[in-house]
Amino acid sequence: LFMFIGISSNQVFADSELRLEDLKYEITVNSDGSMDVVETWDIDIYDTGTLYKTFIMDSSKFSEITDVRVKDLTDNVSFREIYNYMYKVTPKCYFGLENDDGDFEIAWGVDLYGESDRRKYRIEYTVTDAVAIHGDCAELYWQLIGDDFEVPIEQISGTVTFKGANLAKEDVKVWGHTDSLNGIIEVDEEGTIEFELQNIPAGDMVEIRSTFPKDIIESSGRKDNRFVLDSII
Repeated sequence: LFMFIGISSNQVFADSELRLEDLKYEITVNSDGSMDVVETWDIDIYDTGTLYKTFIMDSSKFSEITDVRVKDLTDNVSFREIYNYMYKVTPKCYFGLENDDGDFEIAWGVDLYGESDRRKYRIEYTVTDAVAIHGDCAELYWQLIGDDFEVPIEQISGTVTFKGANLAKEDVKVWGHTDSLNGIIEVDEEGTIEFELQNIPAGDMVEIRSTFPKDIIESSGRKDNRFVLDSII
C-alpha cells in the first residue's frame, strides 16, 4: 500500500533507473477480514541489484503482513526466502521483514549491476485485518501506490474479488483516488471491482476505497459500531 492516504504508503527503492511498464493487481478479500494480494511487475531495470517495497505499519489500519513470496516470471524461478535484513539482497533471494524504522519491507535481489534488462516478477502477500467492519457496512481502504513511490508506471490495472461472497453490482460501492485522475474504476455485475490507469508519474499515489455488505465478513480485528456509509458517500 501502501496504501492509506496520509496514513500508510509504499516505497520502492533501487540503486538506479527503473520504469514499470505494467503493474497488475489481483486482490482477494477473505471472510476473515484479510486480503490476499498478488502484484505482477513488468519492469525495465538499469544498473540495479535490489528492489524494495516498504509498507508503513499502522495497527489502526491493518495488523500484519504475512506469507510473502517472490517469483521471477521471466526465468520461472521462485526466489528463496531469507530471514535477515540486507540492504543488498543476494540474487534470487527475498525477505519480508520489519526494518530498522519499524516498517515492513519486501526486498528481492535482481543482480543487474552495470546491466539493463526487462524483467517480470510476481510478489504475493497477505494483509491481516485489511477490512474494517462498521455498524452499517464493511470497508476496504487501500493505497496501492503511495506518493513516495519512486518509479514511474506506464499502466496499472487489477481486480478486487470477494471470496465466497454472492454479491451483485449494487452491493458494492467503489472510488478510485489518484493525483492525475487518469483512470477508471467500476464494479461488474457480479460485484468484482476492476480498475485501470495509465501514465502514473513517480510520486503520484493511487488508492481504492470500497464499501460492501458487512455480513460477508465473518470477523476482523478492526471492528466498531459506527454508522459511516453516508459520510463515506
